[in-house]
Amino acid sequence: MDGHAPATFDFPITGGHVKVYNKGEVTPYVQGIIHHDRSGRQFAAGGKTLTVENFDIDPGTSMLMASVKGMSGKIPLFFSTAATCRSPRTARATPSWTAPRPS
Repeated sequence: MDGHAPATFDFPITGGHVKVYNKGEVTPYVQGIIHHDRSGRQFAAGGKTLTVENFDIDPGTSMLMASVKGMSGKIPLFFSTAATCRSPRTARATPSWTAPRPS
């Protein structure tokens, strides 16, 4: 460990669908898409800024994808790990996704 904490993002679930199968029945056993509309982050370096928004998570691959502001389509951002996830039926459905730091 390099002494740095992993990056953590919190954003609400706004829609999607997920089906969970019995382990071993199909691969991946969790399939679907989780939408996080109106979510977003800005990254800046070297005088340049990149804005990503409207996150989607594929729970089967744990890939977080996003739209790039000003472009069409979605790009993969990183693999994520569900650290905290509350049911969308609760008043505060705010999962926290922790992105592993690059090595």
